[in-house]
Amino acid sequence: MKNTYASAWCISAMLLSTMPVIAADKSQLVPSKPATQYTKDINEKVLTALPFADREDFDNASRGFIAKPDTLTIKNQAGQVGWDLEQYKTYISLTGYGKP
Repeated sequence: MKNTYASAWCISAMLLSTMPVIAADKSQLVPSKPATQYTKDINEKVLTALPFADREDFDNASRGFIAKPDTLTIKNQAGQVGWDLEQYKTYISLTGYGKP
């Protein structure tokens, strides 16, 4: 469980860096480019340096967990969507970053 915060920070940084720019109008989206070799090399170093195979933190987080809501959408009192986490499901995977 050592390096838990470092692992979480690195994973968060990788996820956030790969998310597309969100714009009100799709015509304003900036097209993505493939990662440079430098970025690929740095990501590979992170994958080998951190204990991604160590599932202890996930086991500890789920211990005693009773249930989760069917959808991950947060609404205000008027029923309007304030935060829709459902859209991030396409970016989140437990099979491994960049690995099938």
